[in-house]
Amino acid sequence: MDTSSIWTIVVIIVVALLLIGIVIALMRASKRKKEEQNRTQATELREQAATQATALKEQDARARETEAQAAQARAEADRKAAEADRLQAQAADRHNSLSDERAEHEERLLRADELDPDVDHQASDGSHQTGDSRADTTTGSDNDQHVTDERTTFDGQHTTTEGEPIVVDDDGTGRDTTPPDRRV
Repeated sequence: MDTSSIWTIVVIIVVALLLIGIVIALMRASKRKKEEQNRTQATELREQAATQATALKEQDARARETEAQAAQARAEADRKAAEADRLQAQAADRHNSLSDERAEHEERLLRADELDPDVDHQASDGSHQTGDSRADTTTGSDNDQHVTDERTTFDGQHTTTEGEPIVVDDDGTGRDTTPPDRRV
């Protein structure tokens, strides 16, 4: 082998090594560039995730608040339903009490008519009428009851047919509770 071919081989080897070095350098640069792009993209994704995490926390807080409002509304509705049930039961009790009081009132009127010698016990329509054709009516609310006839004035003063006052006791029986020394 002569020296020129040795130099040619050395030059070829050096050029090949340079080309290999350049290729390796380009590959490393490309890899670094790709890694930098990946880092940038990862940073952007983390920033988006952080923003999204804040939005998710806000949505969670709103959802919990709405859930608390719904629970409060349910509790209020349950309380109102219980109050409505209580009032309904109270109204039913008052109606029952009123019915009992009306029946007791009618019994008193019938008993009074039975005892009253001025009542016509043989009226053609089956009702009992006094000689002065008394008309009984009952008016009032659940808590109070007023009986009016010609012996009762509209201001609640009870009088006999002659216009004398009768003091009515608390149970409405019409017994004269005026002390004897104050009677008219």
